[in-house]
Amino acid sequence: GVNEGRVSVLDTYVYLISHYNETLPYDAHEFDVDFSVYPHLQILSALIYGMFTCPFMSCREDYSLDQLVAFQSTCIGANPEHLALLFYPHLMSFENASQTPGLSLPLSPLTVKAAKNSYVLLDAYQTILILQPAESKESDT
Repeated sequence: GVNEGRVSVLDTYVYLISHYNETLPYDAHEFDVDFSVYPHLQILSALIYGMFTCPFMSCREDYSLDQLVAFQSTCIGANPEHLALLFYPHLMSFENASQTPGLSLPLSPLTVKAAKNSYVLLDAYQTILILQPAESKESDT
């Protein structure tokens, strides 16, 4: 079931981190869980967190059976790019409403706070949020 899948993913992740740390020189680091030596692995922690918090692998009781079946049906029919958005949404910022959003940003409250004068778009496939800059809100009233 879902609980066994979660345990298996978490065990594999812990195993990967421990073997990764065994390859690093002892005097050069403390225990590294951010994969600082291999940047292409840094997204792994965020993806696993996203998997554990999405409805499909969540252990939360507040999802009805209908919601889980609808989510599973969405996953079956989605292409890989859209499926990735279900597990780890994209955060993008842009300066004005006519500009196309740029590259994905890290999901973090600090990232949103740093984009003070920009629009921020969060695309989670089934949900899209757009945050408007504070000064733009004042000028619109």
